[in-house]
Amino acid sequence: NQLREFHPIFRGILQILIPIVLMLTSIHLILATALYWIPIEYRKSKFPADPYGFTVKDRIYWSAVDINYLINNTGIEYFDDYHLPDGKPMHVQRELSHMDDVKTLIVASRWAWGIGIVLIGLLLTLMGQLSSPADVGMVLRRGVRNTLVLMGILIIGLIVGFNVVFVGFHRIFFYGDTWIFHNYDTFIRLYPQLLWQDCFILLVLASSGLAGLIEWIGRRMMKPTIIVDE
Repeated sequence: NQLREFHPIFRGILQILIPIVLMLTSIHLILATALYWIPIEYRKSKFPADPYGFTVKDRIYWSAVDINYLINNTGIEYFDDYHLPDGKPMHVQRELSHMDDVKTLIVASRWAWGIGIVLIGLLLTLMGQLSSPADVGMVLRRGVRNTLVLMGILIIGLIVGFNVVFVGFHRIFFYGDTWIFHNYDTFIRLYPQLLWQDCFILLVLASSGLAGLIEWIGRRMMKPTIIVDE
């Protein structure tokens, strides 16, 4: 079987794809549940108050406007109907540009996520035909190991220098300094640094939890099958 020659390649690709897909899964879970966990963030006693007047109720309302934009199919004109109590637009043009960039990134990541899942399914199917379930289980567990290593690096980065991680992320995925705002901009008032720190922690927890599930599946597949003769 000529496909057997590609077996090591399939194994290597899977070990890279699994951490990526688990992280993307976590990111989209965090976004899909943001309407539930962000209000909890705002109600924390240690969460910084808005020096410009947003109450907890205000923050919950306006953040929901942003979240709904990111998870629906409307364009940036969605924000035309939203103005702050003083009559000013909810977001200035710089913020709107960033929201548009964020949504573009989310759509691209959704495509990457779907393609990654399909590739993993295809490669696991091929490996299942070319080797034993134990071999497939070993590949899954190595993918889990790589995921946990990645999460460990992220945790160290968050502890040693959150700003480095945060700025690095934005410099990689966004052009120029379009993601930098004033303290009085709605963006900063709704999403101070503590919220982003907790968001990264959620990413680590969700990815590690999913990795634990894959680890369990991998272990089950590596258990020897006992055949009882009748």
